[in-house]
Amino acid sequence: MNGLMKATADLSLFANGFTGRQPLFDFVDVGLGKERADHKVKGMSFKRDDCAGGLISTSSEVFNFFVTIPQCKHVVLGVSHDSGYVPFLERFAADKSISNRITLLEGYQVSPGQRLDKPLAVDKGLAQAIQKKNLCHWLFLKGHCDGCKRNHGHPPLGAEEQDALWVLARQGRCFTQKKGKICEGPTCIYGHAT
Repeated sequence: MNGLMKATADLSLFANGFTGRQPLFDFVDVGLGKERADHKVKGMSFKRDDCAGGLISTSSEVFNFFVTIPQCKHVVLGVSHDSGYVPFLERFAADKSISNRITLLEGYQVSPGQRLDKPLAVDKGLAQAIQKKNLCHWLFLKGHCDGCKRNHGHPPLGAEEQDALWVLARQGRCFTQKKGKICEGPTCIYGHAT
């Protein structure tokens, strides 16, 4: 195996599992845009701290803290596909006690506007039970239906039932993507292949 992920959903699953594993584990999506990851790694991202009397830098301080303490066994850094972060990391290259504890994940580029669906972990039995009810995806996921032959009379769904219905709706491929276009609909209920 070459170590590359087969689908972007794998990255999302990894991020959710990684971040949830320990309180000090972070997986940060800096969003789209040239050099946004560079700014995040370099600490150019700021947050408001009224107690400190203004804005304070966050990312580079956190990175510097963890790579320099012996209690931190490893730092995994996933960055963009360009090399704008290299100057920031070069200062750690000479110190093998630090550089050997840093792993860079290979970045890849996602097209602007590309729709990625959040992976959902749903009990298979629950999904089958929801499927048997033939619920209207539009009504229960978007709140309205223009008229279809599915079940509209079911009581409101709980969170797990709604996730199961999302999984079922995503089994149908997005109509916009079927036409070879990029789906930019934030509430599209259908699946988006990558």
